[in-house]
Amino acid sequence: MFKRTRKLLHSGFARPRNWLDYARTSIESPALFREALARVRQNRAARRESLRRADGVALPQALPSDAELSPDLLVDRLAERMGVLVLEMRGNSAHIGVGTENLLLALKLLQALVPQGRAKVGARAIALGRRRDARLALRAVKVVFRARTAAPLALHLEPYDPGPPGQRVSRNLANLRARGLFTPCLDAPGRTLITELLGAPTFEDRAAEAPVDVVYTWVNHDDPDWKAAYQAAKSLGDLSRADTKSADGDALSRFHSNDELRYSLRSVAQNLPWVNRIFVFSNCAPPDWFDPGQDRLVWVRHEEVIPAEFLPTFNSHVIESYLHRIPGLSEAFLYQNDDVIIAHPLPRRFFFEPSGISRSFLEPYGMVSGPVTPGDADYRNAARNSAALIRQAFGFAPTRLHLHTTFALRRPVLAEIEERFADTFRTMRGNHFRDPGDVNVTSFLYHHYAIATGRAVVAEIASVLVKNLDLRWRTMLRNTARPEVQIYCINEGGATAPSRQWHRAVSRLLAERFPDPAERERSAPTAVHRPQDRPAQGSPDGSAP
Repeated sequence: MFKRTRKLLHSGFARPRNWLDYARTSIESPALFREALARVRQNRAARRESLRRADGVALPQALPSDAELSPDLLVDRLAERMGVLVLEMRGNSAHIGVGTENLLLALKLLQALVPQGRAKVGARAIALGRRRDARLALRAVKVVFRARTAAPLALHLEPYDPGPPGQRVSRNLANLRARGLFTPCLDAPGRTLITELLGAPTFEDRAAEAPVDVVYTWVNHDDPDWKAAYQAAKSLGDLSRADTKSADGDALSRFHSNDELRYSLRSVAQNLPWVNRIFVFSNCAPPDWFDPGQDRLVWVRHEEVIPAEFLPTFNSHVIESYLHRIPGLSEAFLYQNDDVIIAHPLPRRFFFEPSGISRSFLEPYGMVSGPVTPGDADYRNAARNSAALIRQAFGFAPTRLHLHTTFALRRPVLAEIEERFADTFRTMRGNHFRDPGDVNVTSFLYHHYAIATGRAVVAEIASVLVKNLDLRWRTMLRNTARPEVQIYCINEGGATAPSRQWHRAVSRLLAERFPDPAERERSAPTAVHRPQDRPAQGSPDGSAP
């Protein structure tokens, strides 16, 4: 009897270190122990039934290769054979629940419908014909079926173990919607939406439906109109203050790049599929690969937003102070320069909490102190000026810069900052180039203001900053391939133009990482710009955070 009980418990949910607890419970509370044994037997029976249903089942023919595959279509096909609970459906990804007794059958049906698809438990691919792999799937919290179709497709299958009549429970402790089921919706074929079950979306799901846009600032150094305006503004510069500015405050090297905007957009399309629209805020014509026939990428000229009295401007601090005024921009949005690359898929909640507050990725050390220093780095002086505003308004001294990565921002907070520090903003906006009197709104002031007012939290990120001025830049480029890296920035700065070797290495890396065009690119191939002959393109600032 003891051996049989031990085998049952071990095969169900017990680990050897818990056997003593179970033995004591069997003596102290026999009824409770018998109830636990009954659940183990029930779960084992469901797994045996899953193996039986998957054996010798009549499988459907594969869907035509030219069929428009979608999670919705596959879920409908599964629902013809079993109960399916749709926990989430977003783009080309779906999260569904099925009874444990139907899990292997569901995977076999998916494999038959989409032969190129593969099922995985964690990082391990499983072959359903192998008994060992089938048992692994039955013990898993979740099994993911992925297929490389025209657009990558993913179905996340979560098994629900049987309980008392009409009740089931998932092993997924992170299931916020319905870990416990108290309805027989999985007992018979059919499809049930989680919103039908709950009567409304969950708070987290409702927050996830709120649109999030992305904003880029961009300039093409080879644009003839931009070049003429730049040279004219530079020749009329305030020479009386020239000795107070940094060496690269108006250097052309700030605008050099390796066609990063194209690759940054590809990284967003691949790894942030939930993004709504993308705005490029620029004073240049779009690049030749930009597809004007679609509406998800919006080109916004400076003169559409910035008052004429402050134009032209080549000061990224000024340009960034107007982002929240872009017409049609979502309330919550992401801002990044074109040298920022999203390395892996990241969810919306990585940037914004379900409550809507933004997450600020601050450096883990303090680098902002002392007075504004003539000739010092523009971003550091701007942070000092911004820190003074925070100190006067809230009585604390912010010292941490934001990392060179994506900035999560909210329009109402930016508008409030602009109104509160109106005199500072107006003075800064008169600076056509970076100036020691500037403030850096998006990379410093916003984050500490929002934290002080309870509308942002400090968060962690695994990022890599690759700088052309770093003697170890080749090593840092290689480090961007580490699996833990979520976002990286390939940053050019300084008064001296980067080397040809730098341009070649960066171009090769980006082309290898993101070879597939995004939907926002023209379908026709365009000329590939070589480092020696390509037009220099980039964000309005190079080295500053």
